[in-house]
Amino acid sequence: MWTWNLTVEHSVLAHLESLLSGDEWRRIRQFRAGQDARRFVVRRGMVRGILGRYLDLPPQQVSFSHNDFGKPFLSPGLSLDLQFNVSHSFERAALAVGAGAPLGIDIELLRTYPTGAPTASSYLTPPELERLSRAGETARDRIRFQAWTRLEAVAKAEGVGLHNLPRDLTRPGPAFHRSQAVDPGHFPSDDRFRVSDLSMPSGFVGALAAQPAIRKTILLSVF
Repeated sequence: MWTWNLTVEHSVLAHLESLLSGDEWRRIRQFRAGQDARRFVVRRGMVRGILGRYLDLPPQQVSFSHNDFGKPFLSPGLSLDLQFNVSHSFERAALAVGAGAPLGIDIELLRTYPTGAPTASSYLTPPELERLSRAGETARDRIRFQAWTRLEAVAKAEGVGLHNLPRDLTRPGPAFHRSQAVDPGHFPSDDRFRVSDLSMPSGFVGALAAQPAIRKTILLSVF
C-alpha cells in the first residue's frame, strides 16, 4: 500500500502533468474547481509512476480500462496478475497493489460526520452500533468513518458502487465479509474477501479488502 499527500511543490506537479494521457487531460478540463484538477493530476500521475515500477514500464505507457461501474484496471496485455485500487480523501491518496485477485481500498479524513450522510444503523454491525452508543463524540466519528471505509473497500473490491452491493450483505465480524456475486463473469459466487483496518497517517482511517486473504500489508509513504 502506498500513500501520499496531494499537495505538492510546483516542480513535482509539472512532472506529474507530463505523465498523463490525452483522455486524462480531457477529464481534467471538466473539473470546475482548480483544486479538484490538481488533486486528480497528482493522484493519477503517482498511480502511473508506481504501477510503472511494478510493470517495468515508463509511466506514460501504463494504460487503463474501466468496468461498467467505473472501476479502473490495467489494460489487457499489460498484466494479468497485477491488481490495484486507489482512494483519496481531501489531500491524501492511497494506492493498494496486489497480485492475482481483486482488491479494494478506501480512506477517509477524520472529521465531524457529515449531516445528511447515511445513518449508522444502515451500515454498522450490531457490535459496532453498541460501541457507538457508548462512545464520546470524537470516538463516534471514528467508529462511523472506519466502518464506512470497510464497506466501501468491499464494494470497490467487488467492482461495484455501494448501491449495487447485495441487500443481504452480512459480515459475521468486523473484519470479514462473505461476498455475493454481482457479475458471475468477473466475481464467482463463492468469492470471499478479508477486510482489514489500515494504519494510516494521523487524522485518517482506512480499510483494505482482498481475497482470499490479506497475508501482509506494507505501508509506503511517498510524501
